[in-house]
Amino acid sequence: MRYLSILIAAILLVPHSTLACSMYKITRNGKTIVGNNEDWFSANTQIWFVPKGNNPYGVMNVGFENGFPQGAINEAGLVFDGFAMPFLEIKNTKDKIKVPVTELLPSIMHNYSTVKEVKEYLSKIDLSYLSTSMLVFVDRGGEYLIVEGDELILGNNAEQSFSNFYPSQISNPEKVNIDFYQNGLKHLKASEAQSNFDYCSSVSSDAFVKV
Repeated sequence: MRYLSILIAAILLVPHSTLACSMYKITRNGKTIVGNNEDWFSANTQIWFVPKGNNPYGVMNVGFENGFPQGAINEAGLVFDGFAMPFLEIKNTKDKIKVPVTELLPSIMHNYSTVKEVKEYLSKIDLSYLSTSMLVFVDRGGEYLIVEGDELILGNNAEQSFSNFYPSQISNPEKVNIDFYQNGLKHLKASEAQSNFDYCSSVSSDAFVKV
């Protein structure tokens, strides 16, 4: 049976360090594992659960003391994580529906199970509040959706990493100027991919979260 698990680590960086969150997914032999780190200045990390109520799925959220989910996984195996980003002007808002982000994310996580469903929903939504942020969704089958303010990018690479840059704005990931991300790419190229927790933990500990 296919399943999806999520590893989440909260990293408190020393002052003047560059904030660089990373997310990684691997799908092999019908199994998808997703992991991410949240580089932020608050050590008050929290995990909380929201029952499904009248919705299809219950949700496990992760975040900080303000109670806003920085990431989550639902009972169907749909995962999301958010990334702080440099400003990027958003132009595609005409005739789009305005939904507060505080309502948008819970609605998605309580009601959808695949990234294709999420893309269909978000294609109708005004995402102008993503001018300095980006979302990534991964589903149980291993497909992923990168959500920029003007772009909804589906992918299904078996092994994929994400960080604080807009995929729509770069042509070569190896030229992204984020040390953690480049360390991760080198690690992935030098190692044999395995869909187990030891391997996925090594991606994080040996590459993405070095300071």
